[in-house]
Amino acid sequence: MMFIMHIALQGCLTAPPVHYGCTPDTGGHIKYLLELVDGAERAGAVRQEIITRRCKSPNPLADCMQPREKLSSRSSIVRVEGASLDYLAKEDLYRENDVFAANLIDYIRRLDRRPDIIHAHYADAGWVAHRVKEALGIPYMFTAHSLGRVKALAGLDADAAAALRTRIAIEEDAIAGADRIITSSRDEAEYQYSLYRSTRPEKVLLNPPGCDFTGFQSDNDALPDASLITEISRFLTEPGKRPLLALSRPVKKKNLAGIVRAYGESPALQELSNLIIFAGIRDDIEEADSENRKVLQELFYLIDRYNLYGKVALPKSHEPHQVAGIYALAADLQGVFVNVAYNEPFGLTFLEAAASGLPVVATSNGGPNDIVNKLGNGVLADPNRPDEVADAVLTLLRDDEFYEQCATSGLENISFYSWERHCREYVLDIEGLLRQPMPALARTVSRDFILASDIDNTLVGEARSLSEFSQLCSGPRDFHFAVATGRSLQDAMLTLRAWNAPLPEILVTSVGAEIYYSHDLDLRHLEADIGWKDHISEGWDRQAVEAALGGLPGLIPQKATEQRPFKLSFFTKNPAIVGEIKSRLKEDGLAATVIHSHDRFLDVLPHRASKGKALRWLCDRLGVDIADTIAAGDSGNDVDLLLQAGNGIVVGNHSHELEHLRTASNVTFSHRGYAGALCDVLLRRGQMQ
Repeated sequence: MMFIMHIALQGCLTAPPVHYGCTPDTGGHIKYLLELVDGAERAGAVRQEIITRRCKSPNPLADCMQPREKLSSRSSIVRVEGASLDYLAKEDLYRENDVFAANLIDYIRRLDRRPDIIHAHYADAGWVAHRVKEALGIPYMFTAHSLGRVKALAGLDADAAAALRTRIAIEEDAIAGADRIITSSRDEAEYQYSLYRSTRPEKVLLNPPGCDFTGFQSDNDALPDASLITEISRFLTEPGKRPLLALSRPVKKKNLAGIVRAYGESPALQELSNLIIFAGIRDDIEEADSENRKVLQELFYLIDRYNLYGKVALPKSHEPHQVAGIYALAADLQGVFVNVAYNEPFGLTFLEAAASGLPVVATSNGGPNDIVNKLGNGVLADPNRPDEVADAVLTLLRDDEFYEQCATSGLENISFYSWERHCREYVLDIEGLLRQPMPALARTVSRDFILASDIDNTLVGEARSLSEFSQLCSGPRDFHFAVATGRSLQDAMLTLRAWNAPLPEILVTSVGAEIYYSHDLDLRHLEADIGWKDHISEGWDRQAVEAALGGLPGLIPQKATEQRPFKLSFFTKNPAIVGEIKSRLKEDGLAATVIHSHDRFLDVLPHRASKGKALRWLCDRLGVDIADTIAAGDSGNDVDLLLQAGNGIVVGNHSHELEHLRTASNVTFSHRGYAGALCDVLLRRGQMQ
C-alpha cells in the first residue's frame, strides 16, 4: 500500500497535454516526472500525489490555479500555495520556500494517511522535503535533475554567479538530509555529486530513467505532418539535403550557438547538410524571458555572420505531438541529431533519437557518455570545440556503414531505457529504504573466513560458472563474502545486478580506496567505513601527487567519473612508467601506492591503500585471522590482494601480469576460469570439513 508524494515546484506542471516551453522552466523534468508516476503506479505504488505551487500561469494554455488535478484513479497533482499566487521562475522560488514548506506540512497533517516517502525534484523541492522530514519524520529521496556546482564550472557573470551560490546552498541542504539520491548517469553519480561536501556515496543510487517511446518511428513509422514539412522547407534552399537536427529549449547551457558555430565554420558540413533547430516556442523575441531572448538573438546573429540563409531552419514553434515526426523526418533523410550542451545530466533527446533510428553527436560532458556507450548510436564531442563537433558529424555523414551501424544499434538496444525496468528498481529501492535497517551484516555474525573476489573476469564474465557459484551461496554461509574491485561503488553495484550475481556483505571499491558494509541482503542500506578513510588519509596529499605527475609523457588522465578523493586514475601503454612515477613521487617526498593493470590502467592511491591492505583491515575489524582468508583475481590490480590473503586464487582466464606469482607459496593457479575457480575453492573446503 505504498503512498509516494512527489514535490516539483518548477514550471507549469499540469496534466497532459503539457505545454512544454510555455515558460523557460516548463521542460523535460515534467515529462520525466509524469512518466515516472505512471510507471511507478504500474509497478505497485497504490497512491501518488505530485505537490506543486498554486499560481497564476503567465501562459493561458497552462492552468496552474486548480487546487487538484486528477492524473489517474490513483494519482493526482495537488497545488499548495506559497506566500503569493505569482508565477515564480526557478531562480526566485527560494524566496517562498519557508512558507510553502509550512503550508505543505499543514496539508500533510490533514491527510487521511501520511505518505510513506517523499520524492523531491530539483533543489527547492529538496529543501522543502528536508523541512517536512524534520517536522514529520517522513524520509525523502532527492533527484536534482541538474546541479548548480556543475553549472558554475562553465563560468558566469556576477549576477548569475550570486544566484548560483544561493542555489548551491539549497542543494547542499537537500543532499544532507536525503535518505536516497537518485541519479541517471555515472557522471552525475560519481563526479557531479562529488563536488558537494554533503554527499555520502552510499546514499546515491544510479538508476537511468526510462522513456515513453510510443509514437516514435521504431513503433509505428511516425511521419511528420504536412504543415511541419512546409514550415521547415520555407527556410531552406535545398530542403532535401541531409539534416542536422537540434531540439532543445533556448537556454545558454544547451549550447545551441555552439552547433551553429560548428556548422558555420565547416564548408564541408554546409555542402552536405542543412541545419534545423527547434528552440522552444517563441512569438515576439523582445517579450521572451531574458535568457531565452539572448540565446535566440545570438542564433540569429550567427546565422547572419556566417551567411547561412537558406541553409538553417529555425521554426517559431512546434507542438508536443509533432516531436516524433520531427525525429522521423530527420531519420528518413538520413540526418544526424546533435546535442552538445555544456553539460547534460542525462539526455532524454538522445533516447528519442535512438528510438527513431537517428544517429547522434552527443556532448562528452555528462550522461550522454553512458547512453552512447550503452546504445552504440553515435559519437561524443567536446562542446567547447566547434571543430570537433563538425568532425563528429562528418564522420557519420561520410561513412555510410558506420551511420547504419549507429542507427541499427540504437534501435536494437533502446529497450534498456524502459520505464518498466526503471520503476521496478525504483519501487524495490523504496521498499528497501522503508525497511528498518539492521546493523551491518558483517559485524553481526561471526564467520569462519573471508572470501574476497575481484568482480570483472573473476566473479562475473561467464554465466555458467556464475550460476554455479550463486547456487553454492544460496544457503547459509560460513564465510564473509566481499568483492574487491577497481570499479567505483555505483559502477560495482550496477555490474553485480546486471549479472544477477550474489550480493556481498562488504564492498572494497576503487582499487581499495573505499570500503562499504551492507546492512541488508540487497545493498539498499550501506555504510561507509569512515575509520578506513581516516586511516588512509594520513600522509595523502592528492593535490600534490596530481601536480607531481602533471605533464608526464605517456600518462593520460582518465575521465572525471574514474577519479576519487583517494584515487587518481590514468591511461598508459608504457609499463616502464611505473618506476618513473615512483621515483618522481619519492623525489617530491610523496608516499603513494602505484598500481598498473591490464597493460593500460594506472592508479595512484594513498600509501596505506590497496585491495590487499583493505583485506588486512577487514580482518582486524571482523576478528578473522589473515590465514583464514581466500582471495581471487585475474589482473595486475589484484597482485597485493592475492599475496596478502591466506590463500590467493588466480583464475584460469588470468592476465599475463600474474604469471610471476607462480612462485608465491600462498597462491594457487586454478584450471577453471571466472567464478568456476571460486566454486572449486568452496567445494574443496566443504569436502575437507
